Amino acid sequence: MEKIRLAYIDRLKGLCILAVIIGHFAIWPLGLDDDWVTLFVTSFHMPVFMFLSGLVLSTPDLSKCIRKLPHFILPMLFVGLSLTLYNGNSPKDFILSSTKSGYWYLWVLSIFYILLSIFNSFYPQKSIKVSYLISLVDLVFGITVFGVLLVLKMFATEVISQFLSIDQCFALWPCFYIGYMAKKYSMTDYIVKHQGVATIGVLSYIILFVFYVTGIRHLYMIVAITSIVPFIYLFKKRNNSKTRIEQELSRIGRKSLDIYIYHYFIVDSISLISVGKWIRLTNNIFLEGVIALFFAIPIAYLCIIIAKIIKNFPLLYRIVYGKSI
Repeated sequence: MEKIRLAYIDRLKGLCILAVIIGHFAIWPLGLDDDWVTLFVTSFHMPVFMFLSGLVLSTPDLSKCIRKLPHFILPMLFVGLSLTLYNGNSPKDFILSSTKSGYWYLWVLSIFYILLSIFNSFYPQKSIKVSYLISLVDLVFGITVFGVLLVLKMFATEVISQFLSIDQCFALWPCFYIGYMAKKYSMTDYIVKHQGVATIGVLSYIILFVFYVTGIRHLYMIVAITSIVPFIYLFKKRNNSKTRIEQELSRIGRKSLDIYIYHYFIVDSISLISVGKWIRLTNNIFLEGVIALFFAIPIAYLCIIIAKIIKNFPLLYRIVYGKSI
């Protein structure tokens, strides 16, 4: 059962990390932003990633959290600071930036993990015999954290907001916590078994995305949440399929951390601004997507190769990943 579950999760992670590279390639080498391609991939890649992070998370406590955090923090600090210095910026720029040179995902995930660990450490579920009370407490906790993040987003000083990446935390906490709840209450099984739910999810995502891409940007959070349903349905429905594309997506997905932390260096070294200007002039978003995908695939595999090389140096590997080989 575990292997079946991991099959669709790895493939979906593979798709999302390719979407991340596509978005970054369109923004930086092509110099394009806020168009259909970038808005499409950003509408789902990090939301689905956060959902999956919550979905695969074993119920954490503080002791597990302490052991696990270096696996998030060290790659962010070592590789993120390296990229920051490579781009001519200072460590202060890295620390006091909400994006953390692009490595904010690992930082935000660490914050979510800490919050959930504290919650589980002070909330002994075994002492609660009534199941609906457990569900109610879970719901109240999720809403409370969201409310606190909203208050911080509105009233926190810029330094605190940037340091804690409050905007990213606020936007993606619902996706992460829904993933955590989905595992706890078998929500993904429900989606697959009830095609009507999946259909509503697909239609909602399409309709909301059209409004979002045409200028109603404050719909992002709702678009992000609705994007989860169609992707979970499509990928989990094909759990047992083994096409070549799905196998490669699975391979890429299993190495998504490696690809995430190294792809910035490669993307940052490519410049196709003149091509991007022509695409913007002709509004050829199809060609933009094809070019970005054409580069994204080899970039992903190159990142995997870089990770394999680093694995040959145990000390460096431990510094980068916070664990032994």
